[in-house]
Amino acid sequence: MTDRHPIIGDLADPSMLIRARSCDVLDISDCQQIYCTLDPSEVDLGFAGRLADGNQSLAALERLSAGDSVNLEHDGDRWLIQDNDGVVIGRLAKKFTPPEAAEFVKGSVFAITERYRTDSADEYQHLINREQWPVVLPELVFRKSA
Repeated sequence: MTDRHPIIGDLADPSMLIRARSCDVLDISDCQQIYCTLDPSEVDLGFAGRLADGNQSLAALERLSAGDSVNLEHDGDRWLIQDNDGVVIGRLAKKFTPPEAAEFVKGSVFAITERYRTDSADEYQHLINREQWPVVLPELVFRKSA
């Protein structure tokens, strides 16, 4: 008797490839990376909506695609999202805090969503300079500090 699944039975068709499963266990005990995929509540949704026409950030956002690399820069009490040229393409919400005892390693564009003027509350309408704008949702990778 074999250890095959009963559905497979005595399958002996040469067009089928049967491989033995490895019983090796992946050891992740030394993994020092923390992956954070941010959601809309963790980014400043109105960032690009407040920019004036001709701002270099708007041009950079137009060139951006999911999967592109991004950087994270601490600026006062906020974190800025930058493209590879150092152009600011977004800002994280005030509530964002990086994982404790960790340093930023790398980031990428997880998704780009569209925001519309009508999505913003009445008290913010006077700050908005456009009818719609892109919002970058990043995936950030941190490494636990020693």
